Amino acid sequence: LYGSGEFAQAFCRSAAVHGATYLLRRSIQRIQLATPIEENKEEKKKVTGFVLEKSRDDPESTMKTISCTHAILSCGALSSKMKTPKRWLLRRISILSHALLIKADHQRHVIIIPPSQSHPFAIHGLVLDSSVRVAPPNCTVLHLTTTTSTKGDETTLTRAVEELLSQETTNAKELYHVCFSYPLFDDEQDNSDGVENLHIIPSVGQTLCADDSFVLARQLFEKICPGIEFLERSEQMEETIAQNRFVSEGEDEEREVLDQAAATFLDEKKELENETTQEGKEQEANS
Repeated sequence: LYGSGEFAQAFCRSAAVHGATYLLRRSIQRIQLATPIEENKEEKKKVTGFVLEKSRDDPESTMKTISCTHAILSCGALSSKMKTPKRWLLRRISILSHALLIKADHQRHVIIIPPSQSHPFAIHGLVLDSSVRVAPPNCTVLHLTTTTSTKGDETTLTRAVEELLSQETTNAKELYHVCFSYPLFDDEQDNSDGVENLHIIPSVGQTLCADDSFVLARQLFEKICPGIEFLERSEQMEETIAQNRFVSEGEDEEREVLDQAAATFLDEKKELENETTQEGKEQEANS
């Protein structure tokens, strides 16, 4: 089963091929800082490395220090320095026994439930089935996301699932679900404390796509690696893209579907314009 987590996994695998190293099962105890000397007051503090705790799997292991030139941390990693969050992102993932919309051939839908008096935030929903390899055969995965001011309060999303499953457009039942929440810290709050090479990733609020994360990643990359193109394509990828341009339309089902949809839209638009023009002529003739 595949999902958006594959993005991170793909980047990790690509980075490993190009020399990145991953250290698992070790927690960070503290960050090492180099403090500038008093004579050079303009120089900022810098991160020189991370001190790791002993391995949980090896009682005989010792403390370990990893040197670095840049440190990237999520704002949640510095929760002790953050203000108390006022908002939480609440998510509920449900496995449904059947399609949420019976009449639809494939379950690939976006659901938006507007704010109400009982819940002042919108609820975003994503419905996906086995055709996109994210659900077991004949089942549907329902993702619901909303913002709440109370940590771990599942009531709003529970009611939303019950309301969706009570509609006449579905006969699905919820087989399993998991619900979790995490804090949304103030994005404008600076928690680097003047440390030159410490980069804090802010909270990404409620969204249906990865655009915000992409923008943040680009900004961070350009800050650490100025002058280098972000997500530069390899020569092999460029060759693959060039080859795909010559694929016949008969072999490209998605292109054929899009072309048909565009043609239908243009035909309907032209027909509407003709009707409007004809009505205008009739009105002129009557006047």
